[in-house]
Amino acid sequence: MDILNNPVAQCAVLMVVLAALLAAAFWGLRRFRDYIGQDQTNPSELLTNYREMHAQGVISDAEYRTIKSRLNAGMRHGSNESERAG
Repeated sequence: MDILNNPVAQCAVLMVVLAALLAAAFWGLRRFRDYIGQDQTNPSELLTNYREMHAQGVISDAEYRTIKSRLNAGMRHGSNESERAG
């Protein structure tokens, strides 16, 4: 264990440990981001679901119109952002 008394060896071990922790953090964040991304529902799918709920009488006309206008506004907003990014 004389190697660990050497300052250069200590620095090398510390860098290896930090690199391993950094790699684990990136791996964990990527998995979390992918998991969150899978959980999002497409606005057109949501609109279809709410249309069915409206047809079944689960939500009122006013509720359906409010939901539809908000989803349409969100889709337009998302469309504008994707055009700027592309």
